[in-house]
Amino acid sequence: MDPCKPITKVEWKSVRNGESFVVFSGGLTYDKAGRTPSLTVIHGKTTTVLEMEHNIVDFLCLCETPFPSEVQEPYAIVVLLQNDLVVVDLTSNGYPCFENPCPMDIHESPVTCILYLADCPTDLVPAFYSVGARQKRGGFSEKEWPIKGGQWGTATQSYPEMVITGHADGSVKFWDASAMTLQVLYKLKTAKIFEKHKLKEANEDPFAIEKMALCPESRGFCIAGVSGHVILFRFSKNETVAEIPYLDVSIVYEIYEDVESPEFEYPAAPGLTMRNFSQHSSIGSASSSDEGKSKVRLSRR
Repeated sequence: MDPCKPITKVEWKSVRNGESFVVFSGGLTYDKAGRTPSLTVIHGKTTTVLEMEHNIVDFLCLCETPFPSEVQEPYAIVVLLQNDLVVVDLTSNGYPCFENPCPMDIHESPVTCILYLADCPTDLVPAFYSVGARQKRGGFSEKEWPIKGGQWGTATQSYPEMVITGHADGSVKFWDASAMTLQVLYKLKTAKIFEKHKLKEANEDPFAIEKMALCPESRGFCIAGVSGHVILFRFSKNETVAEIPYLDVSIVYEIYEDVESPEFEYPAAPGLTMRNFSQHSSIGSASSSDEGKSKVRLSRR
């Protein structure tokens, strides 16, 4: 038999009409599939393995009654992860997750840069709310968030605030920071503009964001990536479909012979290849440049 990871926790819950639930974390083999943190749910003859994005710290079954001497009827599992909180719906087919009303997955991909904007125009945050509302992800449970209790503070700033985070996978998240908690406004994926080809191991995150700038008045947004590319977006409330033309401009370096300096050949940074298809976007137009080798200009209207 293959060696397995230790089972760190087990919960057994009774059901009034049907087979009981057995839930445990760990217990999978050390092969490639077993390296993913997972939670196993056994219900009768059915065994379901739920893979998690982060390491599992602890989990707890939510039941109709907290007393073990009574029939417990579990309806959800609260899973505390290293960087997130997940609630699994046990009453729906496939055990989907509940949509978190206060998502704090700021580290869904490692944050590589951050931009803070204060005293924004009053219509900026609502504009991002409107386009972000159309980005609702599917696959969630249709039921309401099952955890109740506690109350958020009502203190808010007298002026709008926004936080923008750039991530290692090329994504950019816009957050409303005007209230007590951060609320996701919009998520922009810049990696989908480029071809996904194998690069050198030295550059594990070729789409990582290094610099960002936003003009609150014109709503122009510029990002610079680790691979030398620069993209300029123009905000648009409506989603559009358009071709993305681009332009390559070589950079010429001047060498001065009268200046003494050690001879060193700078290795060329791996470039990114544009994808040849139309883009669906509600951000608008974009332009991009590869600082080391080329300059790219995109246009999305």
